[in-house]
Amino acid sequence: MLKIENTAAKSPRLAFQLFDILDQHEIDYCHWKSNELLAEGLIGKTDLDLLVERGSFQSMVALLLNCGFKQATVRWGPGTPGLLHFYAFDNDAEDFIHVHLHSHLPTGAGAVETHLLPCEAMLLKGCSRIGQVRVPSREAEAAVGLLRKFIKNGSLLHMLLRGRRHGRNERDELLFSPEEEAAAAAYQALDDCFRAIGRDLFMDCYRAFVEDAPAGRQWWLGLRVRRCLAGYRRQTAGGWLGAYAGLVAAKLRRVARGNIKNKVLDSGGAMIAFIGGDATGKSTLVSETSQWLGSTFAVRTLHVGKPPCTCLTWPLFLLLPAARRLVPGQRHAAQQALGVRPHNAKRQESTPTPSWLYAIRAVALAWDRSCLLRKAQRAAAAGEIVICDRYPSDLSGATDGPRLQVRAGQHSWRGRLFNWLARCEQRIYEQNPSPDLALRLQVSIETAKRRNRERTKSDRHSDEDLECRHQPCRAWRKTGTKVVHDIDTEQSLADTTLSVKQAIWESL
Repeated sequence: MLKIENTAAKSPRLAFQLFDILDQHEIDYCHWKSNELLAEGLIGKTDLDLLVERGSFQSMVALLLNCGFKQATVRWGPGTPGLLHFYAFDNDAEDFIHVHLHSHLPTGAGAVETHLLPCEAMLLKGCSRIGQVRVPSREAEAAVGLLRKFIKNGSLLHMLLRGRRHGRNERDELLFSPEEEAAAAAYQALDDCFRAIGRDLFMDCYRAFVEDAPAGRQWWLGLRVRRCLAGYRRQTAGGWLGAYAGLVAAKLRRVARGNIKNKVLDSGGAMIAFIGGDATGKSTLVSETSQWLGSTFAVRTLHVGKPPCTCLTWPLFLLLPAARRLVPGQRHAAQQALGVRPHNAKRQESTPTPSWLYAIRAVALAWDRSCLLRKAQRAAAAGEIVICDRYPSDLSGATDGPRLQVRAGQHSWRGRLFNWLARCEQRIYEQNPSPDLALRLQVSIETAKRRNRERTKSDRHSDEDLECRHQPCRAWRKTGTKVVHDIDTEQSLADTTLSVKQAIWESL
């Protein structure tokens, strides 16, 4: 039988509160499978599979949402009615706390749930506890575990791929004692629930499992179990083939889109922008956030500061290296040094108008960024979380904002053309979608200079360039941004990352 330890499981604060609240509201539930991994589920290493009595299902959903859990769905592929996914972020957990909420017991081979087991009442009756968590009786969980094992074995595809090999911790999960009396007690619990499986077949399955019978025998017993449970199948043969076809199609779509995850939050996707000057930890935090969210949800990362060229701008992109060598004074850094900024108007009036080459390059860059952000907006509308490294500002001269500004007194045709290009650039930036969340990374200029000197990059900026780049970052603004958080990156990386995760999770 299952080994159930009565010692309290060490759990993070959120998991501890959740099960305490379920007891307070007298929710009829149990953690119904993989109880040998319960301690890992409580710290986010694996899932928590909670079976809830149907009359308490909606109350359970409300309690999860009130505890800070967010509901997610599978975007592509076959779904399972009565199975919901909830995620929560806990500082004390190693990963997201993931709750699989069940109103019934779907099971099958692989990702296609082929049968529904009518054993909810058996599992919910006579529960014991592991720490704070209610778990089924040993007999009930062993009986259901054995049925699930041989329903899988009845799939020829499953047996061809895995043979008679046991999955991870499967022997522990179905840890019968050597005496057949234990198996008989498990069958009696099953027989009190429903009688589709005969005693002889159940005992044959038990012996085949504990003796590690040949794959052919296990497959034959699996077929017999499936035949007895024909009344509890979820699909016809055609529906089964369609489910697998949908599974393969979903996998191909994921691979085509960069092999991203298949879960999206029910609250919808979001565009998250990281704003900050050099040496504020922006690239590091973008990478940390992408790994954190991308391990569970559909996430894509974009570098908006350096967008890929489009079909309209690729000729200019090919000429750009040569232009940088021939006219280095027309690079953006050089123009910034001359004072081409709206907040430095007196200095700007004394500087010459930038060349057409600079103006055309600025408009082309604005167009590339606009195309990339439109693509990002479509992905967010489809449920993905888009993480943007840098984001265009509304302010001319600010970080990744418009580079050109309309100049007064330009009556020549060259001046009018320049002003027309400046207005085009401004209009492109104004039409860009706004991020749902902007994280402005703040660090003192002294710390930024120290970090910059410690960099191993060969093209790191001088202290003067660093000051020039940090000033416009503090003035970043994009009209329509829903939430803006200022993040102090003076603290350690661990503390900064935690602040970023909390800000993001609260806003999703």
